[in-house]
Amino acid sequence: MAHSKDIVANFNNFKDKHGIKGIVFALVIVALILSGAFYFFNRGYTGIKVINSISVGANASVKYKTYNGNILRYSSDGITCLNERFESLWTQGYSMQQPMVDICGEYVAVGDPGGEEMFLFDSKGLVKKINITYTLEDFKVSGKGGIFTVLSDGDRKYMKYYDREGELIAEGMVQLKKTGYPLSFDVSEDGRLVIMSYLFVSNGVMKTNVSFYNFDSAGESALDRIVASFEYKDTVIPEVCFFGSDCAVAAGDSMALLFEGTETPVLKKTITYPRDVESFIFDKDRFGIVYTPDEESTAYKAEVYRSNGSRLSAFNIDMDYDNICFSGNHVLVYRDDMCKLITLSGNVRLDHTFENRITGMVPVNGKERFILITNESVGLISLI
Repeated sequence: MAHSKDIVANFNNFKDKHGIKGIVFALVIVALILSGAFYFFNRGYTGIKVINSISVGANASVKYKTYNGNILRYSSDGITCLNERFESLWTQGYSMQQPMVDICGEYVAVGDPGGEEMFLFDSKGLVKKINITYTLEDFKVSGKGGIFTVLSDGDRKYMKYYDREGELIAEGMVQLKKTGYPLSFDVSEDGRLVIMSYLFVSNGVMKTNVSFYNFDSAGESALDRIVASFEYKDTVIPEVCFFGSDCAVAAGDSMALLFEGTETPVLKKTITYPRDVESFIFDKDRFGIVYTPDEESTAYKAEVYRSNGSRLSAFNIDMDYDNICFSGNHVLVYRDDMCKLITLSGNVRLDHTFENRITGMVPVNGKERFILITNESVGLISLI
């Protein structure tokens, strides 16, 4: 960093060479650049432009996700990866009642709650079909292609971890009377850690336990591979999420807990909320909470935090919504035939009403493009 005397000397040298007019001209140029940048990042949009679209007929069960710049279309009879022109890159048929999709890095996992098989894909298509024992309840895929599953067999629950080849890495039974009922879990990007929240009642007191499982060498000597565990009274933690491989958040009804560590995670920060949360949103390196500031308020308050727990921004959302998510450096909210795109500083860049009811609106890689899904069609749109 330059010393203050050096800054003064540089300023005097510039003044001697270019005079006062030169200084004024330079300041004007800087001001124009800053104002141009401010306009670019905060300018409003007047509407949308349809780039490509296809008819979806009456099949409302088809769902869409973005995947590394492409589009995943999946339903009860199969999954297809499409490019932005809606051309098929790969496809795989199956038979599922309510397929779920999870994505991490290059890998896509598809499974059916209540089913007994899963599929793992990468950018080229099918990697492995995995037949599982017991009944699938939930799963997460890592950036290495490993799939962590929660399974049920009547009143018993099991955890099984498969590698990208479908081989079993680890397994264990969930001790419901001991640990409680699993609410949420996530796998670190490198696949070494799993965070899981459990809800249980002890002596009439509701508690939540947040546990970390290590499936690397550091977890071999730990009981049930649990390397860290944290207990909280009168708290429900319905969402947990990893940011990469060494940071995680446990988002509860009254507070968010930030953890850090690649082998034995430790609690780094606790963030308390003024009121119960309406929604949680997560991104690669940040998360947000949405709540009503008070009982009489007609607007929501959103707070966005970095993965280290520092607050990035706070702003109002003056719209009832059914769905909310991050979209680049914005938050997207929508319901029925309406949507708003709001910057993290609270500026509304798009306030739009569509001709048809929206059933889905998915940001494409944080750009000013979205997949727009209605009862009649699905299209790739851009903002204008």
